[in-house]
Amino acid sequence: MIIRLRSRDGLERIELPEGSTLQALKQAIHAKLNIALEGLYLSRQAQLLTVQDPKGFTDMVGDAQPLSALGVSHGDMVFMLVGEERQVEPAYKKGLFEARQFGQHITVQDVIALQVRVERQEKPKVESVSFDRNTANVFQAYMQGAFKFGIKRGGLLYGNTDEAGNVAVDFIYEPPQEGTPETLKLHRGGEEEAMVEYLAGLLGYRKVGWLFAQSTKKAADYILNTDEVLQMAQMQCGRFTQS
Repeated sequence: MIIRLRSRDGLERIELPEGSTLQALKQAIHAKLNIALEGLYLSRQAQLLTVQDPKGFTDMVGDAQPLSALGVSHGDMVFMLVGEERQVEPAYKKGLFEARQFGQHITVQDVIALQVRVERQEKPKVESVSFDRNTANVFQAYMQGAFKFGIKRGGLLYGNTDEAGNVAVDFIYEPPQEGTPETLKLHRGGEEEAMVEYLAGLLGYRKVGWLFAQSTKKAADYILNTDEVLQMAQMQCGRFTQS
């Protein structure tokens, strides 16, 4: 799982195994970011970064507590206050054009060489995706019968892949979640998901992706909004790489 850390120094992130505790997060912060544990405060509340006395923030205490019990899951933002000054590498480094001294000559060829082009990949990672018909029908029927497609809902896909990149989805697990017409939050890392993972392995299945159903409550002139693209990227980066 990936935890994003927002401090007065900027945004950083830490990778942890599923089911990690608060103590494991602190130790990872100490090891990977070279931050002393003394004077370290963590909270889900952004106000932590603006107060003079952080001792009143007690929403993330109890080192033995699993992060999931504290309401922290994959991709969530945790605010971090440290008791020391840090030298942090800038997230953005100036290029040749921006770093040049005032009045310094730069050619058209230099500018062209610095351009960033986003191009279509030559070969897709996934050649095809096929669903078990009953699995797909059950998911759609539940969305229609229970919610009238009025909210967003998601699920984790289990199945198999072959060497050619073809994906076969055999069943969908819908973890605990909160959905509205605009947002979807999956509560990951619980005991139920661990049991699903275990049983899937016994049956010869593995996690191969995820899906979500959009709400039809509001008409839109786009296929995916920015939040959905970001959520898809986070899920792909964190769990569902082809390996």
